[in-house]
Amino acid sequence: MTSVLSFVLALLVTTVLIPVCRRYASHIGLIDEPGEMRRVHLEAIPRSGGIAIVLGALIATAVWLPTYQHYLPFIGCICVIAFFGLLDDLTELPSSIKFVGQLIAAFWFIYAYGGVTQLPFFPLDSAHAALCLFLSFLFILGITNAVNLSDGLDGLAAGNSLLSLGLLAVFAAQLGEVGYLILALTTTGGLLGFLRFNTHPASIFMGDTGSQFIGFTAAALTILLMQNESLPVSPMLPVLIFGLPILDTLSVMGVRLVRGRPIFQADRSHLHHQFLKMGFQHYQVVAILYSLQAVVVGFAYALRYESDALILAAYLAFCGVVLSLILWARLSNWQTHGSKRGLEGRERRNLWLRKLEWYHLHTAKVLAAALGIFFVAGAWFMKPLPDAISDFALIAAALMLATQLLRRNHERAITRLAGFTVTAFLVYGFLADTGTNSTQGIAVDLYLIALVVALGLAIRVTRHERFALDNQDYLVLLVVVLAPLVLLEQFDGEMITRSVLRLAILVYACEYVASKGRHTRPVMNAAGILGLLIMGLK
Repeated sequence: MTSVLSFVLALLVTTVLIPVCRRYASHIGLIDEPGEMRRVHLEAIPRSGGIAIVLGALIATAVWLPTYQHYLPFIGCICVIAFFGLLDDLTELPSSIKFVGQLIAAFWFIYAYGGVTQLPFFPLDSAHAALCLFLSFLFILGITNAVNLSDGLDGLAAGNSLLSLGLLAVFAAQLGEVGYLILALTTTGGLLGFLRFNTHPASIFMGDTGSQFIGFTAAALTILLMQNESLPVSPMLPVLIFGLPILDTLSVMGVRLVRGRPIFQADRSHLHHQFLKMGFQHYQVVAILYSLQAVVVGFAYALRYESDALILAAYLAFCGVVLSLILWARLSNWQTHGSKRGLEGRERRNLWLRKLEWYHLHTAKVLAAALGIFFVAGAWFMKPLPDAISDFALIAAALMLATQLLRRNHERAITRLAGFTVTAFLVYGFLADTGTNSTQGIAVDLYLIALVVALGLAIRVTRHERFALDNQDYLVLLVVVLAPLVLLEQFDGEMITRSVLRLAILVYACEYVASKGRHTRPVMNAAGILGLLIMGLK
């Protein structure tokens, strides 16, 4: 349970800090100006989101990490890498200075924990120590920079890294390594909170602070988990876990070498640039690359116990297919056609929905009332939580009530905090309850089915106003589909599926009310705080 709460706390802290970082970015010079060849945005955007991601992950880690002594070097390393990333965001450090920061963090990590001990195609413990040390440095620096280089479109690096870290969290859970699991989940929670503001059109970027922090954390966790003797997976597996960033980095370097350009000089040869040249829109390119990363991450889990040769063959086949399709499109000048006409057609087909005038005007009120009833009734009928969890619910309720009274101009943020927090507690309470087919479980599912219908209808009748689904929604859908399949071997697959679906439904309903329900947010805020109080006092 501590791992779940660490994820929730990182998500909440990052979500709260992002608006603050965005507001004060210009005061400290953290603004990303358009104009460089590789950039695709057309206006100045704050690049201070990495600060919120790092602080959200570190605060949640500090609160929920079971013991500190073993993990202090790890935390020190990510602080070093984040510090140099922040300096780069502030002053545009030379590549050599940034590389020194990465070397310091990598050396500290390898000194504290050791590096790679098993190499692909080598018998156990037969690889030379110097070769293992070199490849450890190469892997950490390579993944750190691969994630950094892939941060070229709104939500791209964050979403792909979230998929990789999700699989690492699964491996940590299978090993029973609670500390590593918390480190993976707090970083994932920070990414998910950031994605709410980074999905196209982004209002904030993560900068080198965030991208280097994410890449280093993922690479370091991979070494710690893959070299664990209790997890007998192939040492070739990381090429699939980070399949898309590795492919992007290697293909870009190859193109630059062929054209006689410096391999570290920025240009428009990344995979996302290639898809943009084909005529795909920004959000479509991100969705395509999410899908490709989900494919290789799925391969990584499915082939985790297979031979090094099979994993390498699968990855090379994946790379061959992707690059061949891109090359064919370039050589044949293939272009996708715009979808404006299709959108207009769908709008005409949905005009009948707008005839539901009462529902069109009061969708937010309906959903706020439905959520409020669910929050209070669910908290009332749910079994009592463990003492530590109920105390946390009381603290959360008190903090949100104080914020509601003191900062009324931040009502939308309070709505998200109240809704997401009580949702997390309710889903955990239902997960810990007895039986998936209990009367209470069936009642919850029927209520949520009705909520899905109401939410779907609300989105359809207001889709061209202030709420629409985006790439973050697509990413969540990928996770909703893949997570139960991955977790099926370790847990009750049906219960996990239900819990993930319940969480997704409630989060989207909360987001709808927060985004559109200006006059109904107080209702959901009060219901969320009351629900937390009930859970804390039971």
